[in-house]
Amino acid sequence: MPPPVLRRYAALVREGAGNEEERLALMREHEARVTGRIGRLTESLDLIRFKAAVYEDIVDQCSAAAHDCHGPSASAEGEER
Repeated sequence: MPPPVLRRYAALVREGAGNEEERLALMREHEARVTGRIGRLTESLDLIRFKAAVYEDIVDQCSAAAHDCHGPSASAEGEER
């Protein structure tokens, strides 16, 4: 919870019974904020996983071809001269 909301919630708790509806409203608002953050983080995680899969495919292709994907190696250059 953001600090101002947490302070309000704590004040309501200290006041005692009779303000449960306001406490519930604060909890529901907090729940919505957290759910939104989880959604954004999930989207980020999906993108990270996609990008990692792209690199895994590249690495696997390079390994299967048994050559350097970034150009000729120093030994290959020496052989050509």
